Amino acid sequence: MNPEVTVTVSDTGAKTSVFTPYVSSSISYIRNDDPNMIFGDDGVDDDLGGFTYSPFQIRTKSEDETTVSKGQLKATLEKLDQLLLASKASSSDAYSKENVDSLFERITKEHAENATKMNTTVLEYADVCKSTTEKVDKLIVETTTFMENYIPTYNNNTASANEAIQNLGAMFKTEKINLKKIRTGFQQDHTSFQTSFTSKITKLQDDLAMENKVMDALAKKTEKVKVLDQKLKHTEQYVKDLLFERAIVRSCITDVTSLLSDIIETRDLMISIMARDAELNETQRIMKEAEEKERAEKEAQDSQLDLLITPKAFRFRAFVKVANAPFTDSSADQMLFSFYLKHMKPQYETWSAHNIVAVKDGSLDVDIAIVLKKKLTVVPKEAPKDFEKLKP
Repeated sequence: MNPEVTVTVSDTGAKTSVFTPYVSSSISYIRNDDPNMIFGDDGVDDDLGGFTYSPFQIRTKSEDETTVSKGQLKATLEKLDQLLLASKASSSDAYSKENVDSLFERITKEHAENATKMNTTVLEYADVCKSTTEKVDKLIVETTTFMENYIPTYNNNTASANEAIQNLGAMFKTEKINLKKIRTGFQQDHTSFQTSFTSKITKLQDDLAMENKVMDALAKKTEKVKVLDQKLKHTEQYVKDLLFERAIVRSCITDVTSLLSDIIETRDLMISIMARDAELNETQRIMKEAEEKERAEKEAQDSQLDLLITPKAFRFRAFVKVANAPFTDSSADQMLFSFYLKHMKPQYETWSAHNIVAVKDGSLDVDIAIVLKKKLTVVPKEAPKDFEKLKP
C-alpha cells in the first residue's frame, strides 16, 4: 500500500491566526477507512463536543496515482472475477493480445475516470475547508474580542457577586440566628401546645369514659323505665278492668238493691194486708162478742137506762203505691191490685201493732214466695183465705 500523505491547512493556501489562551475540547479521531468523514464527524449523536476543526487528510501521492475507494476496488475485482469465470468456462478459447489490451485499456480508463472524480471531490473539499477555516478564524477573532470585553465585566460582576454573597451571608447569618430563636420559641410553643393538647385529650377521654358510663347507666334506667312503663300499662289495664268490674258489680248491686227494695215493699204490703185482715177478723169477733154480751145484758136488765157510747177511733189505710215485682206478669199485678182494693177496711189503731206482731209468727218466705210465684213452705197462723188465690 502507498504511504499516507497529510495535508495541513497551510498547504491549501488559507490564512491562519494564533490564539493560545483558547483551549478546545479533544479532537475526535478521524477514521482513515471512511472517505466520507469530514470535520471529525464520527456519526455518534451523543458526542457533540468532538465536532471540532481538524486538518484534512488526502490519500494520494500525485495527481496520477490517487487512492481508490473500497467500492470502486470492489467493483473492479468483481469484473475481474467475472472475466476469470468466463475464461474457465471457455478454456479452449485463448485470449488474443487485442482482447487483453482492450480489457486493460477499459480498466485503465475507468480507473482514470474514478481518479478524476476523486480529484474533483478533493478540490471541492479543499474549498470547503478553506471557507470553513476563514469562518473559524473570524469566529475566533469575534470570540477573542468578546472575551476581552467580557473579562472586565466578568471581574466586575464577580466582585459585585462576591460582595452580594458576603452581604447575603451576613444577612443569612442574622436570619439564621433569628430563625434559631424562632425555632426555639416554636419548640417551646410546640411543647406547651403538645402538653396542653395531651392534657385536653386525656380530659376528653375521661369525659368520654364518664359519658359512656352515664350512657350505660341511662340505658339501664331506660330499660327499667320501659319495664316499669309496661308494668304500669298492665296495671292501668288491670285497674280499668277492676273499675269495669266494679261498675258491673255496682250495677248488679243497684239492681239487687232495687230488687230487694221492691221485695221489701211487697213484703210490707203483704204484712199490712195480713195485719188488716187479722184486725178485721178480731174486730168482727169482738163486735160479735160485744153484741152477744149486750144482748145478754139487755135481756137481763130491761129497765136499765141507756149509757153514753164513746166512739172508738178508727183509721183507714189506703194503699196508693203498687210495688214493682221482679217479673212482667200483668195478671199477678192485677190480682194484687184487686186484693188491695178488696181489703181496704177500717181497723183499730190501738190494736194494729199487736195484731201485726201476732201475724209475724210465720216465715218471710210467704210474702216473697207470693210475689215470686213460688210454692209456700210455711203457712202463717191465721192466714186469710184470700191468700189461697195467690198460690201458684
